[in-house]
Amino acid sequence: MANTEFTFHPLNESHLLGLVKLFRTVFGKKRTTEYFKLKYLSGNVLDGSFSFVAMKGQKIVGFVGAIPQVYHGEDATYIIAHSCEYQTHPDFQRQGIHKQLIARSNNLLKKNGVHLIYGYLSDVSEASINSSGWEYLRYLHYSVVRTGGFPIQKVKYKITGQSKWGKFQEGLQPGKFEADSKGVIMELINHDLLKYRSFTDNGIFKFGACTFWVKLSEVLHIGKFSCQHFASFETGLNLLIAHCKKHGIDKIVFQVDPASKEFEFLTEYGTDVLPGSRIGICFLAERFDVSQFRFSYSNFDDF
Repeated sequence: MANTEFTFHPLNESHLLGLVKLFRTVFGKKRTTEYFKLKYLSGNVLDGSFSFVAMKGQKIVGFVGAIPQVYHGEDATYIIAHSCEYQTHPDFQRQGIHKQLIARSNNLLKKNGVHLIYGYLSDVSEASINSSGWEYLRYLHYSVVRTGGFPIQKVKYKITGQSKWGKFQEGLQPGKFEADSKGVIMELINHDLLKYRSFTDNGIFKFGACTFWVKLSEVLHIGKFSCQHFASFETGLNLLIAHCKKHGIDKIVFQVDPASKEFEFLTEYGTDVLPGSRIGICFLAERFDVSQFRFSYSNFDDF
């Protein structure tokens, strides 16, 4: 028998304060209502909200996020969705909330023409994939480059929750990614996507002949980078390292697809490139070939 104790609703602005409270309870971290509004109610791909909340009375006790994204290849464009930020209040776990939220979000996505969702699998979520239609695709690989700088940014971020983004980007040359979908399918990076991503401190900059999409928190995260040759990458990365050191950033963190040129460059640079986040996928309709899809940290919901 279905549990009628809870109600389920597409996320709207009236839920944002409750979502802030749930997030802090589940993850022990602070977020603002504006953060969740920009992230889940200001999408640039499909109209409406595809994220769902579970409520007991007037209290939000569960949440599943869903972010539609455009992926572009040589011959086709796909709308897929990133399923993310699963939350269930500790007092209401193991009562079927998560399963109900996922089902409602997926059904709404499917009705709007989304035939594939993907997510980053934790040890907990991976344990249940076989029973919910999910399957493992591959690992992203991560690499940490140490700058030799004193970690001033890390200390400031832990105390205030804020980065030195304004200072970091002063004097930097803006960059852009040229469309390069030969043989692969990647998220389409355009003005609409960059405008949507305003809920974190991120930007695209050129260092030498290399373009980096970066996000600043306690360290510098690289969402994506593009260089024609390894020599360009080596020069560009060394310039980025010097800039980070100047601004008190002690680490640069990469997460890249093992089938990408980015992976090859990092390996040649000599850093350890190790298995990190596990990508899972779930087809909402007829299966299709996903071997050409490429993922990077810029696709993450918190980038």
